[in-house]
Amino acid sequence: MQYRKPITCELVEFRCDECKKGVLRVISDKPIIHSGGIKQWPHRCSHCQAEGCMTYPFPLLRYMGEEFVLAKHVRAMTSYSGIEGIDKPLHDEQINALTSSVSEAT
Repeated sequence: MQYRKPITCELVEFRCDECKKGVLRVISDKPIIHSGGIKQWPHRCSHCQAEGCMTYPFPLLRYMGEEFVLAKHVRAMTSYSGIEGIDKPLHDEQINALTSSVSEAT
């Protein structure tokens, strides 16, 4: 059975290198990039709107020396296990197109 209890943790943010005022946030409508076995999340500055990619989705939570990713970013990571390079929700017609292209190749 799941239960909750209050804890004290830190919010870890990444300050924008461009403007030094805003913080980076994941751009949720862009896919996670796979490059050389490394996942990169696209981020946008909350102040100047500059964009870049980070190897962790910010913000993070730090508790007892460990960093934790927000659940919404974990769900994006596991959305399409087995389909290289895709980490955002697909619509039924896209799934059908992928399925048919795989069956045609075999």
